[in-house]
Amino acid sequence: MEGTIATSVPNMTRLSRHAWVSLHTALLEQERKAEVEAAQAQLEGVPLKSLESRGIVVSGLVVGERSTGLYGRPTITFTSARKDTPLPANTLTPGDIVGVREGKTGHGMQLTTGVIIHNSQSSVRLAIDDGADEMDGLDDNVVLQLHKLTSNVTYRRIKAGLEMLEKGESGPASHLVSMLFGESPPKQSLPSLPPQLIQASGKLQLFNHNLDESQEEAVKFALQRSDLAVIHGPPGTGKTTTIVEVIKQHVKLKAKVLACAPSNLAVDNIVERLAVGRERTGEGIRIVRIGHPARATALTQQHTLDALVHRSEEAGILDDIRRDVQEHLGLLKKARDKGRRYHIRTEIKTLRKELRARETRLVRQVLLGADVILSTLTSTGQDGPLRHLPEHHVSLSVIDECSQAIEASCYGALLRAPKVILAGDHCQLPPTIVSSEAASRGLSHSLMERVINEQGEEVVKMLTMQYRMHQNIMNWASSVMYHSRLTAHPSVASHLLSHLPGVEKIEDTETPMVLVDTTGCECEELDTQEDQSKGNKGEAVLAAGRVAALVEAGVPQAAVAVVTPYNLQVELIRGLLRERYPGVEVRSVDGFQGREKEAIILSLVRSNKQGTVGFLSEDRRLNVAVTRARRHLTVVCDSSTVSQHQFICHLLDHITQHGIVRSAHQYQEELDTTEVFIPEGIVWKSKESEKGKQKPDGKKRVKDSGKDKKNNKSQHEARAKTEEDNQRRRKEFLGIINKFLMSQNQTHEFTPNLNSYERCLVHEICEELGLEHESQGEGKERRIVVKKKQIGEKLEDEKKNEDDAILNCLEGEEEFSSEKKDLEEEIQRFVNSGKQVHAFSSRLSAYQRNLVHMLCDEQGLMHESQGEGKKRHVVVKKTHNRSLHNIAELGNENIMDDANEKQCENLCLQVKVPSSSFNKECRKKEKKALNSHKHSESILKESTNNKQEITISAHKGLEKSHSSDPQEGSTTKIPEVSTALNESSANQSKSQHGAIPKLRTRFVGGRYEEVKLDDAVPQTKRCGVCRKDVPVMNWSVHTAQCERHRDRGGQGRNRDKYQVVNEAKQKTRKKNIKKEKRDKGKEEKEEDFDSIISHFTKENNTCSHPPCSTSTTVIAQLCPFCRLTFCLAHHIPEIHGCGDAARHQARKVIAREGVLYPGSGVPSKKPNETQRRRLERRLDKRMEELSGQRKPKQAEKAKGNEKGKK
Repeated sequence: MEGTIATSVPNMTRLSRHAWVSLHTALLEQERKAEVEAAQAQLEGVPLKSLESRGIVVSGLVVGERSTGLYGRPTITFTSARKDTPLPANTLTPGDIVGVREGKTGHGMQLTTGVIIHNSQSSVRLAIDDGADEMDGLDDNVVLQLHKLTSNVTYRRIKAGLEMLEKGESGPASHLVSMLFGESPPKQSLPSLPPQLIQASGKLQLFNHNLDESQEEAVKFALQRSDLAVIHGPPGTGKTTTIVEVIKQHVKLKAKVLACAPSNLAVDNIVERLAVGRERTGEGIRIVRIGHPARATALTQQHTLDALVHRSEEAGILDDIRRDVQEHLGLLKKARDKGRRYHIRTEIKTLRKELRARETRLVRQVLLGADVILSTLTSTGQDGPLRHLPEHHVSLSVIDECSQAIEASCYGALLRAPKVILAGDHCQLPPTIVSSEAASRGLSHSLMERVINEQGEEVVKMLTMQYRMHQNIMNWASSVMYHSRLTAHPSVASHLLSHLPGVEKIEDTETPMVLVDTTGCECEELDTQEDQSKGNKGEAVLAAGRVAALVEAGVPQAAVAVVTPYNLQVELIRGLLRERYPGVEVRSVDGFQGREKEAIILSLVRSNKQGTVGFLSEDRRLNVAVTRARRHLTVVCDSSTVSQHQFICHLLDHITQHGIVRSAHQYQEELDTTEVFIPEGIVWKSKESEKGKQKPDGKKRVKDSGKDKKNNKSQHEARAKTEEDNQRRRKEFLGIINKFLMSQNQTHEFTPNLNSYERCLVHEICEELGLEHESQGEGKERRIVVKKKQIGEKLEDEKKNEDDAILNCLEGEEEFSSEKKDLEEEIQRFVNSGKQVHAFSSRLSAYQRNLVHMLCDEQGLMHESQGEGKKRHVVVKKTHNRSLHNIAELGNENIMDDANEKQCENLCLQVKVPSSSFNKECRKKEKKALNSHKHSESILKESTNNKQEITISAHKGLEKSHSSDPQEGSTTKIPEVSTALNESSANQSKSQHGAIPKLRTRFVGGRYEEVKLDDAVPQTKRCGVCRKDVPVMNWSVHTAQCERHRDRGGQGRNRDKYQVVNEAKQKTRKKNIKKEKRDKGKEEKEEDFDSIISHFTKENNTCSHPPCSTSTTVIAQLCPFCRLTFCLAHHIPEIHGCGDAARHQARKVIAREGVLYPGSGVPSKKPNETQRRRLERRLDKRMEELSGQRKPKQAEKAKGNEKGKK
């Protein structure tokens, strides 16, 4: 048989039409129940995180954009609530129906439903049909969720088609149906082609002159068949191209064509080919795409029925009627009078009836004028737009990808025409069926399979020239699936990745097929409870590594795809590629059917001792996976497991003969160092349940004392394997806890199926990370709950740990001296280096960090602790104005004397720094140091001998003032000035009073060096006013200040010396504030909040025209150009200054709406005849309504007059 699968589908007993319809109606109901149960099992009692991991729920969304698109339908774009965060992986695709819910828990009320238009990693765009008002009332910051919904519309339409099949004794497809059910034989083919299609040379006049011989033969075969033709198109053979040519030839014969496919993508593929041919050649083929515009691609939306109706001449009238209906609905809500409400409802019914009549007439007009109508199989039912067509309008029905649709769904299109052409490849994946029982009873068998099995070669024509795959890749599929009948076109027979522009020549790009064998590398598969899915972390790492190698060699990311049979493996690989290679597509085999890429990496996942391959045993699934590749195919698998299946073993043998075979041991470093994150919500299969399994006879295994004893070597290997398994589990739990710490959740619950060792491991990790952890529940429900500590508890624990560490470290004096010496050397190396900042290691203990702080105080360095927990460390910085520290050490002077000021001026001149700004900075620093001086003096009273402590305390106060000063570092070359000042001050004090030599650090020649400076305390004199000891160098300044304070206050001798210092400090601060305000001259006066609000309210309630002060609280006009409010006297744009903007806007309106009538100022909007009649009718009804309201009032008035006469 031509084109049949190698393992042919067994012939089923032919049933009568009535029996077949009854059987498939029951199977459909069974499949519907199975789908509903599966959906409920996925949703009921399942946490939101699990639903997200399965990809059927996307949470944490906010409204990013609202617009009106898709020909009047409102559209909403949803983005992540976390800014610049990609959306989680999901299974939502364009065309899916989703529900919008409010909240974060998954229990929120459903607001509306819609259809997915576009889905990317950053946003989801939705078309809203109903419930747009609820969405318009929501704020943009409300957190929402999208839930994937199931619909019974498809099943309802398929059942309606089966009912038509059972009742349709007569109709355009009566002979076709009787032939399919064996009631009549097929018609004979025409002996020749119609003369309208033949050239003068006798050959078929083709629209596409690039068709090969097999494609041209298929077109002729389809034209000559009178009732049924099957075009078998293996992968890459140009099946769609052939179908488009067949459609064009039938349109040339004046036939009306209905082209269908089971998926929107397949339909849009035909639409694009027909549209491109029409634009290129100017052919008059009129096409209409039926279906929701959201389910059509961007290129085909303009050909949808909605778009054509929207662009028609009567679209404006339909919009007016819809607007009138909405206005009347609003009036109905406000009306209270019973008669009034009755009249409004009557008017609404009339308008809706008129709207339906006009829409029906317009849709019928568009469909009748089309040459080709394109639709999905489920949209061809009697409840769709095709119900407006006459019964015998369609001449030909074309069903593309027929092998992917169940037979029952094809009769909606098949019953509309006397002739049908089926196209597809039954050697690829069959339709997806949820119920295994329904599939085994025949629901999964397609119409194409049944026709090929029953009718044979008489109705089938196969395409044999393929234009996709390298010949080595094609040869395997051709030999095992298509009886070695495929031939590679010369343009693709030997093409490789290295032939692409910009791709390097390496082994992978020079080879069409590569096998990476994981046998013996411990890349075992992962099992989930209830067989949710399968995964293999080792193969995921290897697949990601092969992608990285190809991309680094220059292969574009968009040209590479990773394909795997299992959804869990898809998630694992996406997690590895999402950040570095976002352009690489990762899909399941079923989701990638009909697609192609230059390079395909295939991960088969299965790796077990039993040799189980799961649904890889479906040969057609592997055929689809392999034939997606054009130039390169890499297969990652465990050959010892998958080769147990003969079909897969044949593929591995083929790659071994015509490609390269590598062992995963070559990539052992990648396997050991790459961390794979498991999606949340995955529940692993318990190993304890597997251990408890018994043989079928119920007897436990008894170990053989002789044969089953292991030697020492085997025991050592088992122990090493156990240790590796423990390390793997520890790494897995650590990854889960780290992901929890990075999230915003405060608690995390582990699953109850952990064994005792795993629970102990979790407790140990939580203890190391400082987390709260406890076990809750009893028996099988016992689980671990982990909580994050609050900030206060963290600080208290850290403080307690630091105190304990200090006490423990103080016990060993020898260790203390060695640690101190090491830290001193590290600090000294930093001081001598050219660095400005140095960070100590986070491995230091709390005591060692405290020791670093003490040593930095002694060296005059800035120091602080940063980080939390194990990342806490000490950061040391060098200070710039070292002169202030030396001044404090030379006696804690409060204000510089005249000699020091002159020195500063001279030094500033040398380094080109304004002396006034430098003195201002120094005075500002010293005034802030008065607090430290006060503290130093109190310490001096307690111990006169401990002068070093005084110096250190003053030094700390000055250092704090440095760190808090915002102006530090604003002048240039300050370190050199400070060093020169230090040196001059030291020399002067040494010459006058003698000095105690001491090592100090200074900045010389671009680096820090240790020099000897004079550190002696100068002689002091007792002030007669404040009774304070004052250094000799500050005596003149101090006495002048004290006398001035005494003259002002009158009680200077009796005042407390601290009070004098505080008053001087306050006065100096006030003078500085006044001076800064005078110098800047730009700071505004401080105003309290109430005055600002009152001023703003007053300005907002007054006319914005400057000369006018009219209140606008009651009556005001908002200017549309400047957005300000004006009174009625100044609201005209030409008056208050917006005349240019108003004139510009008027010109735009004139250019858009046409020429104005002279002097009218209004564009011509004269209604057409239809509109005028409708307006007249509405006016007459309105006049009758008003007159009816006046009559009761006149009657009541007449009655009142009569009573008055009586």
